[in-house]
Amino acid sequence: MLYVTTRSKNDAYTAARTMNMDRGPDGGLFIPFRLPVFSKEEIIGLSEKSFGQNIADILNLFFSTKLTGWEVAMSIGRTP
Repeated sequence: MLYVTTRSKNDAYTAARTMNMDRGPDGGLFIPFRLPVFSKEEIIGLSEKSFGQNIADILNLFFSTKLTGWEVAMSIGRTP
């Protein structure tokens, strides 16, 4: 996913670059260039997944990671 700043939509930044900066070079905050759109079925399907899996799926959308629900649960201390 690419990100732009709240002050300029002309320059795009990768997630890796935005993680190293608290603000853009122009002083604006980073926001996604495009937000993901979920269908009604996908939103209803969230209730069938665990909390950790939902968080992992959302993080994977924004940061192109390959997290699993188990990894999220382990990081917040919900799984021994």
